[in-house]
Amino acid sequence: MQGPYLRKYGVETKFNFTLFGITGVDFKSDAAHAAGDTVIMKDEGAEASTTNAFVDEGIGYSITLTATEMTAARIVVYIVDQGTKVWLDTSFIVETYGHASAQHAVDLDDSVRAGLTALPAAAADAAGGLPISDAGGLDLDLKLANTNEVTAARMGALTDWIDGGRLDLLLDAIKACTDLVTAARMGALTDLIDGGRLDLLIDAIKACTDLVTAARMGALTDLIDGGRLDLLIDSIITYSASSAAWGYINSGIVFRGLVTAAVAGVSFTCGGLAGQGAGAFIDTNTPWYAYVFRDAGNAGAAPQGEIKKVTGYTSATGLFTTEAFSEAVATGDDVIILSGALTNALNTLTVVNDLHADVVDLHTDLVTAAAYIDTEVATIVTATGAVEGTITLKQALSIILAACAGKSNGGGTTTIHFRNQADDKNRITATVDGDGNRSAITLDVT
Repeated sequence: MQGPYLRKYGVETKFNFTLFGITGVDFKSDAAHAAGDTVIMKDEGAEASTTNAFVDEGIGYSITLTATEMTAARIVVYIVDQGTKVWLDTSFIVETYGHASAQHAVDLDDSVRAGLTALPAAAADAAGGLPISDAGGLDLDLKLANTNEVTAARMGALTDWIDGGRLDLLLDAIKACTDLVTAARMGALTDLIDGGRLDLLIDAIKACTDLVTAARMGALTDLIDGGRLDLLIDSIITYSASSAAWGYINSGIVFRGLVTAAVAGVSFTCGGLAGQGAGAFIDTNTPWYAYVFRDAGNAGAAPQGEIKKVTGYTSATGLFTTEAFSEAVATGDDVIILSGALTNALNTLTVVNDLHADVVDLHTDLVTAAAYIDTEVATIVTATGAVEGTITLKQALSIILAACAGKSNGGGTTTIHFRNQADDKNRITATVDGDGNRSAITLDVT
C-alpha cells in the first residue's frame, strides 16, 4: 500500500504510483488498464470503479481522481489485475484537507491562516490582522495595568471638560470670537492701512491737491464766477438767443456766422466771415474749431452740437475747411468759430469740475470707511475682551494649553499641577479628592 497522500478536498487530482511484476523484483512498466482494474472506496463506503483508467507514464503510472471522487475524508484506491496476473496488486491511501468534511480541516493552500476561521483573514500587523510587537517584548499584562489607570472617576473628570463640558464651552466661545475675525474684515482692514489702497489713495489725492495752488485757483476764479469766461459765455448766450438774420459777430476769440454756401465734402462758406486775413483761423499750436450751433431747419438735426477742427480758411470768400462732421454742413446752418485758447480753457474747467466732484465723493467714502473701521475695531475689541470674569482670550488659551499639552505632576495625590510650556511655573494648581474631583483651582496667567 502506498501513501497516505495529502490532497485538497473536492479538487480533481492526479496521483502517481508504481506496479511490480509477478516476481515482485522488477517494476512492471508495460501494464495495460482493463475494466475493473481500479476501484475506489470513500470513507469506508461501498467500493466502485474509478471514473478514469490509469495511464502508463513510462516506468510508473498515474490515475486522475475527479473532484467528486475527492469529496471524502479518507480515500483508498485499489489497483487489481482482473485477468491473468501480470502485476502484483497494490493500493494507495489519500487523506484530504481544507474542508470541514475533510480528514484535516486545515487548508494548507491558505498562506494567511491555513483555513482556521477563528483567526482573522489578514496578515499579522496588517489591517484586520493579529497585532504584533515590531520591537518584541509585547507585555499584555503591563498594557492591562496601564488601561486600569483609566478609572471611571478620571474619565468623569475628562468628560467634565469635553462633550459639552467646560472645555467644550470654552472652545465654542473662542470660536464664536474668532469667527468674527473673517478674512474679508481683515482684508478690508489691511487694505485700508499699512500701504494699502486707502494709504495709496490718500497719497494720490495729496499729489493732485498739491497741484491746486493759490496762483492756479486765482486764474480759474478770474475765468468763472463773474470773471472773463463767465461774461464771455453770457455774451454768447445773449447773441445765441437773438434772431439768426445777422452776418457775424467778432469778439477776437469767437466768430459767428451763417453758412451762405455748402460745398461738397468738408467745406462750407460763411460770407460774413470773409476778409479776416490770409492767416486767420489757422494756428498749428492752438487750432481753431467750428461749432454748429443750430441747424438750418431748427430741428436739431446733425451736425448740430458737433465741433470739429478748422484745417483751412480762404479769406477772400470766407471758405472754411474742417475735419469731417457726421453730416455735411448745410446752407443756413448757424456756425460759431472758436479759438483754441477758449476750448482749452473750457476743457480745463471741465477737468477741474470733475476733480471737485471726485474729491467730494472721496470725502464721502472716507467718512463711510472711517465709520466702518470704528465699528469693526469696536467689534474685534469686544470679541477679544474677557472670556469669563476677568480672564482674557490670551489668558484662557494659556490655561487650555497647559491643561491639554503641558507637563503635570502630583498625580495620585490631592494636589495636581499643570505646567506652562516653559516649564517654569504651575499654570493650574488643582486640589482633588481620591476620585480626581476638583474642589479648588488656582490659576497663574502671568
